[in-house]
Amino acid sequence: MSELKKALVIILIGAFFLLGISLGGNYNNSSRIFEEAKDNFEVEIQNPNNDYNPKDIKPEAGLINKIANKIDDILEKIAQKLK
Repeated sequence: MSELKKALVIILIGAFFLLGISLGGNYNNSSRIFEEAKDNFEVEIQNPNNDYNPKDIKPEAGLINKIANKIDDILEKIAQKLK
């Protein structure tokens, strides 16, 4: 019976792994926007006498970014205390 449980756990882990890969694939919106901007940049800088002006692109201030910034601040404080 324990061998069956181990096999089931391995299959579930594999299924979650494949699900994560499919959700985080290269076809999500932010990856597509980045790829388009990168392609435009590469075309622009290859032109002789180009007049490329860099853009200041900042991510939207959503919940995930706020959480990430707070975690970053906490890690910075911990790093400062360890010095």
